[in-house]
Amino acid sequence: MFGRYVRERGALPIELAVYKAAGHPADVLGLPDRGRVREGYVADLVAFDPDAVRANVTYDDPMQHADGIEHVLVDGEFVVRDGEVTGTQPGSVLRSIEEWDGPVRPALTDRDD
Repeated sequence: MFGRYVRERGALPIELAVYKAAGHPADVLGLPDRGRVREGYVADLVAFDPDAVRANVTYDDPMQHADGIEHVLVDGEFVVRDGEVTGTQPGSVLRSIEEWDGPVRPALTDRDD
């Protein structure tokens, strides 16, 4: 998304692309402590070079890592550091259906951004 729609086509400002990749999914899934960089929020962060980020996946080889991803933190721990996968696997699976107590997501509420 970033390489094609932000850098190449200029269709999205980078701030909107970041929101669509992080904040919006957190809002839709009703995850109040994710999707934004704030004190007390879960530290799932990606540091990337907007001029170099590029997806390398193909249908034949879908497990390729993207270029331009410098660091990735999951729950505050590096899983990618200086562009290299660390091998750590922090975090947990988010099972929204359990948190919502049923198959229907809760109504979205306005967040104080």
